[in-house]
Amino acid sequence: MKSDKRVLLGMSGGTDSSVAAMRLQEAGYEVTGVTFRFYEAGDKIGYLEDARALALKLGMKHIAYDARELFRSRIIRYFVEEYLRGRTPVPCTVCNNELKWALLAKIADEKGIYWISTGHYVRKVLSGGKYYIAPAADKDKDQTFFLWGLKQDILRRMLLPMGDITKNEARSYAAERGFGQVAAKKDSIGVCFCPLD
Repeated sequence: MKSDKRVLLGMSGGTDSSVAAMRLQEAGYEVTGVTFRFYEAGDKIGYLEDARALALKLGMKHIAYDARELFRSRIIRYFVEEYLRGRTPVPCTVCNNELKWALLAKIADEKGIYWISTGHYVRKVLSGGKYYIAPAADKDKDQTFFLWGLKQDILRRMLLPMGDITKNEARSYAAERGFGQVAAKKDSIGVCFCPLD
């Protein structure tokens, strides 16, 4: 299965995962996109529609995976409990290390897909027979902090197409391929269930 050129990509509907999809296809992978429904304020599902529309335009399979209850019980609950104890919770790190990548691997296994991917700005390196997270080319967008706790069973399967480019290059990449709307998307800032806008 490892030699298979199929990959399951976490697609948020934003610039980074959209460009990751394009880069993976360009590298010869058959990409299946999965959009996790972790948290939605009201009925705002524009991100889901954006991911579906991009997958359709790129000729990719796309699935939506409802993990809202799991997200509430594991991530939001953790955040609230830590905050009430006077600690500083870091929900994005917990989500990536304990939920998002684990779900990607689970769904990929169910579909017989070896490789898993996201639009994170991070690289991985092999040293002494083990994989490690390494800083991205874009120091301003580097997301190694959020993935520091991933285990070898996940790390060995990861493809990280955004690690060697900058955000500006990602925007240009999308625009040059006729995806102006993808190129112009705002960056998400802060915790998804505590939106700043």
